[in-house]
Amino acid sequence: MTKEKFIKEFRREVLKEVVVDLNQVMGQSKTAFLSTGLFLELPIKIILEESDEVESTKKLDVQQLDELISVEVTDEAVELTILYADDKHLKHILKVSKKHTIYFTYQYLKSIQWIVRGYFSYAHEAKMFRLVQDREEPFYLIELANTLAINTFVKELLSQSSGLDKWKTIDYIVNSWGKLEPAETIITQLDSTKLKIKKFKGKFAKVTHTDLTYVTKQKDKAIDNGSFKGAQSIKKDDRDRTLAALAERIEESISTATKGTSIGTLFQQVFDEVKINVDWFKDFKRTFEVQVNHKTHESYQSWENIDSELRHIYKAPTEINADTKLKLIIAIDQSGSFHTEDLQKLLYVMKKKSKKINEVHVLIHTTDIIKEYHLNDEYDIKNDSMFREAFSTRHGSGGTSHKAVFDRAEQIMKNSKDELIFISLSDMYSDIESLIGNYPTLKKSHPIWLVTNDGREMNPKIVGGKQITLP
Repeated sequence: MTKEKFIKEFRREVLKEVVVDLNQVMGQSKTAFLSTGLFLELPIKIILEESDEVESTKKLDVQQLDELISVEVTDEAVELTILYADDKHLKHILKVSKKHTIYFTYQYLKSIQWIVRGYFSYAHEAKMFRLVQDREEPFYLIELANTLAINTFVKELLSQSSGLDKWKTIDYIVNSWGKLEPAETIITQLDSTKLKIKKFKGKFAKVTHTDLTYVTKQKDKAIDNGSFKGAQSIKKDDRDRTLAALAERIEESISTATKGTSIGTLFQQVFDEVKINVDWFKDFKRTFEVQVNHKTHESYQSWENIDSELRHIYKAPTEINADTKLKLIIAIDQSGSFHTEDLQKLLYVMKKKSKKINEVHVLIHTTDIIKEYHLNDEYDIKNDSMFREAFSTRHGSGGTSHKAVFDRAEQIMKNSKDELIFISLSDMYSDIESLIGNYPTLKKSHPIWLVTNDGREMNPKIVGGKQITLP
């Protein structure tokens, strides 16, 4: 069997059944438009890779099929990469695929959830990475945790669906992932178990976790400074926005089609959880914009537009509104496990108000100030050539004290006649509370404290301002 014929028959016979299965799982009729709409948004792409390391055999079952297939989700498609030995092997793979179309329904359903839950975004991976960055093979731990959460949802979904006999053929996949609770403690539970990673075939790796074995593409290991290779992509902001837009369209399709059903309620719980995860960003955006508007908006009174003969008629002069500019001081604690993605979100909010900001001091620090960026532009601060670099460069790590930062911030504030906003990004395991009283100008500026998810909550009566904890 040729590759072209395999793909043609797979699309005609296997994917046709996947559409029917998916509709039924969602509580729809076999011919409902829901699955078709989902495939239009996120199609399945078949990639065939011939490999000398794969053994050709006629005796294929669904578990062996699972070992030959790797699933990768992008913002354009669910990519199924199938390893095969030769043309005869392809024929056997197609035969078992036709027999177990429910396996592909499961993979597609799982991929849909990766999108709508935001698991595939850099923002989510950054959040998860902070929890396991000191562990061996952190990416596999993240993937295990995410898949456990998804499979638990799948099991609950299936309990409310018809056609359960089909699903029994892949019980070993769904049930084995559900043995650990996908709660907040999931990472801790995974850390306490032994995870074995071995090279499989070509660019694939075999992961063994307790009694579970699966095949995945090898991922890059963590690099230094609390970051990871994937987050360094220049286009990651555009990618996350694309994924968010795709997730919104998929969510709308599912919500509309399943509204008022038990399955719809189940999905809505997932959608609501995802929305909660971005509350910190909304809180910061709202706080920042309110402060900017308050500190840059002035009004004054004038008679200049009123005819001199009529001025005596009016009890008060005309009020004229004027927008002034302000300065920002942003302190980034390099040892506070702040990820580049968090800084990019800060950058995004600043861009929205960039024309109201004429000067920014970015202080990268641990105990000392490692580097300071001074951005300046009278018209629009984002025009400064260093604007992006100031929020993406990582410099080192170590202990933390805020004394040097507070000294510099207080100096800038005292020498400036403009309104200022001070923003600190840190885990707050520092001397902030004991020092802040020595810096009255800084404290009166109503600072914004952005705290890492594993950071320390400070006493608001001591530090003042607004504390916002990231997820």
